[in-house]
This record gives sequence, C-alpha cells and structure tokens, in this order.
Amino acid sequence: MNFHLQFPIHPFPQKINYSHSFVFIGSCFSENISEIMNMHKFNVVENSHGVLYNPASIAVALRRVIKNDWMTENELFLQMIVGIHGNTTVGFLTPTNKNV
Repeated sequence: MNFHLQFPIHPFPQKINYSHSFVFIGSCFSENISEIMNMHKFNVVENSHGVLYNPASIAVALRRVIKNDWMTENELFLQMIVGIHGNTTVGFLTPTNKNV
C-alpha cells in the first residue's frame, strides 16, 4: 500500500528577496520562521500581538493592524491563564467597559 500522494511541486514564479517585507502572525511556528528570516537579514515583523493560536484571535489582530488601532499602555492587562493540564501561559487582554 502506498500512503503517499505523489504530485509535482512547481517553483513559484516570484522568488523572495531582500526588498520584500514579511509579516508573521500565529503560533510559535511563525515565531521560529520569522527568527530564521530575521537572522538572514530579511525585513520581518513578528507576532506584533503576541503568539496567537486560533483564527478568531488572528482575525481580530489583523483588523486592528489594518485600522491602525494600536493598543495603548492603559489597555494592556497581563493575565495568567491556567490551562487544562495546569500549564500556565501569558496573554494580553483588551478591557471591555465592564473591567476598566
């Protein structure tokens, strides 16, 4: 049995070069790729809203960037979130009118 799908991978017509700029948003994978690109002196913006794991959070972050709606210092709250397995992660919240 062959469990691999064979298909040709054609080179993309446009190659990246040092005149291009790159934005990486998402998980730690995007962080690692952006670090490698940065190490090789590419123009990189990396996870300006921190590590984001779900599409809804990425969409909110992209909307804020497109609208040039940057958080102020007063909007940032550091929150410790304890996961299902007791793992602790750090994230940032935007306050609502209820918690300001």
